[in-house]
Amino acid sequence: MIIISDFDCDACINAHSLYDSIHQEYKDKVKFGYIHYSTMPTFAQIASDAANKQNKFWEFHDSLYTHKGYIDSIAAFNIAQNMSMDINKFQNDITNNEGKKSIEKTINQLVLLGIYATPTIIINGRLIVNSNSKEEICHLIDEELLK
Repeated sequence: MIIISDFDCDACINAHSLYDSIHQEYKDKVKFGYIHYSTMPTFAQIASDAANKQNKFWEFHDSLYTHKGYIDSIAAFNIAQNMSMDINKFQNDITNNEGKKSIEKTINQLVLLGIYATPTIIINGRLIVNSNSKEEICHLIDEELLK
């Protein structure tokens, strides 16, 4: 199950707890992934890429989705510091533009594939756009697990 989402999207923020509950239910049976999508790379996306370089992506991801308010550099660095990340490495990974370029490339590829909205889920190639139905998503996962 791949989640295509954006930390600054209200629908994505609202869907986070749904996706988290699905993850908890299926984490031993299904591989989960996350892809950033927005009109252009955001600071939150670039910071999460930097967190990933310290093997802290999912923890950082969850913190961003539960953060109340705008995600700016102060919020991101506070989260990173609370997670005991190497702040110098985190800052270097944010400022070197490698993460930004990678996210831009991914966004462009998604557009070429016809993906224009968040949240979007892909389950073994089956596309679900902005579903807030746990039953629908779990049904599709269960169908794929039976194959």
